[in-house]
Amino acid sequence: MKFMILIYTVQYLLQFFIQPGSKHILALKCVFYYLCRTITFRLTFQEIRNLYIYSNLNWTSDIIDCYSITSYISYFSLAPIF
Repeated sequence: MKFMILIYTVQYLLQFFIQPGSKHILALKCVFYYLCRTITFRLTFQEIRNLYIYSNLNWTSDIIDCYSITSYISYFSLAPIF
């Protein structure tokens, strides 16, 4: 689930790419810190049975700028993969 939050955070920060504020720079540093600390994490699978993929596209819920926020998650044998 943290990966989905990470994807949303990066997509949100990209909206302020041209004129980032100090809060955006701090959030970006937190994203890089998280990525550096989790770079060695791995998933292993004993047995692959099924593949499930769920997606969600939300285009107009943000009435200020109407940016698209897309999310997806895939499952192999009940284990989430990204």
